[in-house]
Amino acid sequence: NNMLLYHQNGSLYYVYNGEKYMLNIAIEIESAAASYDGQYIALFGEEGGERHFYVYDIEQGVLQNMTNVLGETIGYAGPALRFAVKEIPSWTETNAFYFLVTANDETRLYYGDIYGTLLPASPEEQYVYAYAVAKSGNWSVNAIVTKDGQYKLQLLDITTGIEMEINT
Repeated sequence: NNMLLYHQNGSLYYVYNGEKYMLNIAIEIESAAASYDGQYIALFGEEGGERHFYVYDIEQGVLQNMTNVLGETIGYAGPALRFAVKEIPSWTETNAFYFLVTANDETRLYYGDIYGTLLPASPEEQYVYAYAVAKSGNWSVNAIVTKDGQYKLQLLDITTGIEMEINT
């Protein structure tokens, strides 16, 4: 899209349609991504010692904590933590988003939207530690660790739940 996000001197700025803006929010921002239409910014941030997933509505100037109701670890935590990459929120073309949540001894890919919906998108009994979601949001490629310690790369049809292992 036509938005550029960047950190400078501890603040998050964005350039939209040639104009520079600063996000004036009181959380420590870890990573961020703009929606395809440039109306929203999804970000991981820390507030009060807790990591959360937020969506900032640029037009309204409103920051919404999307994960305070989950009560779980946002992001990746598990046996392959040393391999985890810095997570950046993933948007779809319909203003839905994906991110990782660790709960119940598993790390799953979660689906969310700007209306407050939060649902698991990947199967149980896995640790997802890296992912890439299609622009449509219908499928993803996930790097996982199974409960028995096997590392796998899989193609997941998010709409049906069908998984296919990718042989590397």
